[in-house]
Amino acid sequence: MHFALQEFAEKGFEKASLRRIAKKSGLTTGAIYGYFESKEGLFDALVSPVGNELLDLMIKANVTFFEQPASKQNMHVMYDFSLGFTSAFLTCIYDHREEVLLILDKSEGTSWLSFIDRLVNIELQSTARYQQQQDRLEHPVEKPVLSEEMSQIFARSYFLIFADIVRRTPRREQAYQKMLSVMRFFHSGYAAFLD
Repeated sequence: MHFALQEFAEKGFEKASLRRIAKKSGLTTGAIYGYFESKEGLFDALVSPVGNELLDLMIKANVTFFEQPASKQNMHVMYDFSLGFTSAFLTCIYDHREEVLLILDKSEGTSWLSFIDRLVNIELQSTARYQQQQDRLEHPVEKPVLSEEMSQIFARSYFLIFADIVRRTPRREQAYQKMLSVMRFFHSGYAAFLD
């Protein structure tokens, strides 16, 4: 798997060669096909454990937030909740950073190319649910409406920034400090619409 990771990191999925992987591994191409149905199967075996874990972390964080009593579902609690989630998310990423970088930058031609889109969709569902719950409550002050389009732009921007920090920052602790700045920025923006 080490040589496969190396090949995909250097060439990207589309230009990677199973023959080169086999040669570096001291195997035949047929031996690799004995374990994996295709080049995408090999790529998926490398990245799906961490990719699926990150998606699951995101889903579980949202479920846990909405399981709280309605009185605790506010922007202040959400921010504190986000701190814990971000720490867990970054720990998972940095425990498997090479594989995550494959997903972010080398997955063209695979189903993992849509990874950021999947994260954005989870966030959009959560934001819509939160907004619906807040709309049911009485608000003495009119708030600007957060449209679906703007919600999508904000969510996509957040995860693209997150990905850029992972690319640029080799150490988890530094990435966490950078993400704190991003979270403060986005939290203030969302609070203008949702708090």
